[in-house]
Amino acid sequence: MTQVVPILRVADVDRSLAWWRQIGFRHDFTHRYGGGTTHRFMGIRRDGADIFLSENVADAR
Repeated sequence: MTQVVPILRVADVDRSLAWWRQIGFRHDFTHRYGGGTTHRFMGIRRDGADIFLSENVADAR
């Protein structure tokens, strides 16, 4: 089975996570690029549905 996971470009993954939690999503993982000094990439999940949140300006233009 193929899984498709949307990548949503956000300004701040922490603020976005707070919003997504209101509708039942939970934090799954966070990856920091550049030794933690640049943008973050976060996975959230709810009932088997995954969404990626990215602070990278090159993602999801």
